[in-house]
Amino acid sequence: MPAYNTVSPPYSASDGDIAILVNNEQLGAGKTSQQVAISQPYGLPHPVSLTFSYAGVPAAVSYDIQVANEDVDSAYIKVGNTTNVNGDRVDINTMSGGLKFKFVRVKEVTPPGVNATVKLLG
Repeated sequence: MPAYNTVSPPYSASDGDIAILVNNEQLGAGKTSQQVAISQPYGLPHPVSLTFSYAGVPAAVSYDIQVANEDVDSAYIKVGNTTNVNGDRVDINTMSGGLKFKFVRVKEVTPPGVNATVKLLG
């Protein structure tokens, strides 16, 4: 498993980029994914979505979606959650209510029991 949250500076994604937060693996309950910095041209937010897919259909799964303006663990706040065992696509801008943010990550609350892939679509 990669050493998440140890990349400095974190990877960044611009409009149209794809970044992988979880790469076909299980994090473990309470563990967080790789954080990704969101580059916002001229300070204007652009749509940012996360996709969740699984190697098989899990019995249960839960990921918290977290954002922050500063890449410090205590600065991340939960803006949403997904529990869809069939995979999901979540528009973070809608969930955050227009909140501007610079960093995104996910936290595994309920492990899926199968490998997961989480991608950020910038």
